[in-house]
Amino acid sequence: MYEVYKKMEGKVFSVKKIMPGVNTPPMHPNCHCSTAPYIDEKKYYEWLDSYDQHHMSYNDWVEWNDVAEQREKIIQSNKNVRIPETAKKAIREAFRYINEAKKNKAEFSKEDKIFIRTELTKYFPERTFIGINPFTNRKIYVYGKDFSYFISVHGLDNSLRYEDLANITTVLDYDMVLVSENEDTYSFIKKADKRDGFYDAILKKEGNNVEIFHFNYKGLKSTRKNVKSLKKKR
Repeated sequence: MYEVYKKMEGKVFSVKKIMPGVNTPPMHPNCHCSTAPYIDEKKYYEWLDSYDQHHMSYNDWVEWNDVAEQREKIIQSNKNVRIPETAKKAIREAFRYINEAKKNKAEFSKEDKIFIRTELTKYFPERTFIGINPFTNRKIYVYGKDFSYFISVHGLDNSLRYEDLANITTVLDYDMVLVSENEDTYSFIKKADKRDGFYDAILKKEGNNVEIFHFNYKGLKSTRKNVKSLKKKR
């Protein structure tokens, strides 16, 4: 019997997973073993030392930390995602089309923009994977029709450039996230590289597993106004 106890000594099991005779006493008819509650000492002191900041129960704090760690892993993983060359080529061709259109026309009607968007959609694959939503663990795609919308609207007014869309995945390393009340819409805000304003990405659920992506660039003043507006809606 000693060998049975030796194997179990010092092991930790979740209360949900204990099975008498397998991993918890009684291990045999004359068993006098006992169990004792366990708490991770390092985590316990981390929780205690930071209690003035979070005011959470130990279990709530551990759960919150576990979620935060998982979210950080996804954010780091997203940094390795690059949109494929086929999508980058499509973006280049689409901007070339837009630039030619702007040479021939100073202003564009609603009908013009619809026509341009229809033409640009032909350049793009149906959808392009750009990463994982760290809050929902769902895959995020940019659809071809959305790429064409970004360029037909924000490319025409010069607020978006090729570099912005070619590096669209960087917005997932966000500076701020605003979540709708029913948690089906997320607004990711990220300081634009080498520009004064911010990227604003709107993620919405599509079905159970996929989210679509809307993207634009806003100046500092416009971003502040948008943040206030979104907070009021929550």
